[in-house]
Amino acid sequence: MFGKKKKQAANESPEQIAPDVEFKGMGAATEQDNQTNAIKARQSPGIVPVSMLIGQAIERKASRILLDYTAEGVALRLDMDGFWHDLPAMDRQTGDVMLAVMKKLGDLDPSERQARQAGEFKATFHRVSRLCQITSQGVETGERVIIRMVDPKQEQMSLEDLGMREAVAEQFKQRVGRATGEEMPPPPKGIYVFSAPPNGGGLSALWVAGLMATDRYTGDFLGLEEKTRREPEVENVDVFEFDEGEGETAASVIPKIMLRQPDVLAVPHIADTESLDLLCQLAEDEGTVTITCTRAKSAAEALCKIAAATQEKNFVKFVNLVVNMRLVRRLCVGCKTPFPPNPQILNQLGLSADRVQVLYQQWEPPPPSADGKGRDGPPPICPQCAGIGYMGRIGMFELLIVDDNIRQALAQQPSPEVIQELAVEAGMRTIREEGIALLAQGITSIPELQRALA
Repeated sequence: MFGKKKKQAANESPEQIAPDVEFKGMGAATEQDNQTNAIKARQSPGIVPVSMLIGQAIERKASRILLDYTAEGVALRLDMDGFWHDLPAMDRQTGDVMLAVMKKLGDLDPSERQARQAGEFKATFHRVSRLCQITSQGVETGERVIIRMVDPKQEQMSLEDLGMREAVAEQFKQRVGRATGEEMPPPPKGIYVFSAPPNGGGLSALWVAGLMATDRYTGDFLGLEEKTRREPEVENVDVFEFDEGEGETAASVIPKIMLRQPDVLAVPHIADTESLDLLCQLAEDEGTVTITCTRAKSAAEALCKIAAATQEKNFVKFVNLVVNMRLVRRLCVGCKTPFPPNPQILNQLGLSADRVQVLYQQWEPPPPSADGKGRDGPPPICPQCAGIGYMGRIGMFELLIVDDNIRQALAQQPSPEVIQELAVEAGMRTIREEGIALLAQGITSIPELQRALA
């Protein structure tokens, strides 16, 4: 599947011929059970294709693995920087033993191919570790499996590491009560929202970076998360789980955890109106701060989306701030190509020709020679990006501060277009403006920015 396979000798176990990937079982009732699951997985013939797949995903810095099971076989894809890249297909028999190994590592039921299952295991390859969060679900054509490859170090990046300008990050920290200078900021109040597009990725990283930017050491922060959709851990934020499979909701658990009288509730997934209404009431009655998130293409859309989801009018009164992030791919520094931009393009972008002499684009191989003989051999491949032209991503941010004008518009005319216009008038820098700044710095390309803004 991924190159030539080593021929197995009669006395060799599957573990001995597999690539050097170290697996750790997780999710079982005890650590001994986790170790037993890992031993059984390593003894299975499926450990070889699992090691090849996970090893390649780690090596290529993939964020997700997709496996689509049909009667004919298994389609495999890697998500690298927000783009799916196809891998060679696999026969169904090999795919089944491979999936059984991964489910065993995550303490799931390998024989269950229809009901939704979620678990996780750890993999380490060449000293690089990933938390592999596996979700399987039966579909009409067979079974779909998604493995989220979580980099613990990357998930702990700051807002500045994600790409937020320092001035914007300082503004955010002041609003959520983080002291950044000699004067103490006012205490946080109300509701704060993080958002990112549905398919753009990055919301978990933004969630963690946003929580890390708060002053969670002087206040009591409590997290509330559904057990199958856990976010990466953040220091000094205790997390309580609830189980939607058992009929629990955030609203049914919140009264219990309020006995601790927390200062801040961090609730990343609010799936029902009742829970959102209860959080608005807590802001009114107890002064409790809520931090949450939603999927939206802009800060204005996120604000209107949550406002439409609640029946509690106090949301308009207490919502304080919305952060929206979109990710754009970085041009590979090893092969990006400068070019003199057309003055008309610069004018459309609002850039001055005096300040921007060159822009950068993705490297492309030279065309065949005019005589039709072509090149001498294949074009060279950049060793840094493997010929993709991009490597890594950076965030573009909107920081929407909810002022009285926006509250009035939200109460009377909750339109993203109206809210966006008012926020810009109040000084908000749009994601498009942030993206154009990245173009001018040579960080990304025009086609990539157009794709990210679509």
